[in-house]
Amino acid sequence: MEGKSDIQEIEVLGDWAWMRNFLRVTFTPVKGSTTVHSGYILTILRKNPNGNWVIARDANLLMAENGT
Repeated sequence: MEGKSDIQEIEVLGDWAWMRNFLRVTFTPVKGSTTVHSGYILTILRKNPNGNWVIARDANLLMAENGT
């Protein structure tokens, strides 16, 4: 599996943030055909008490690309 993420927008509002990006993932099984899925993702993040950002919610619209 190989993936590439392209962040389109990111906004930080205190201890919360959201980001919209485009993701393309290529799956290559040991036996079988390679498939590619891509689509937009919306991720909601929050800062925990240690100051680290963690994913609170994530929604994606990944779909198989035509011909794969």
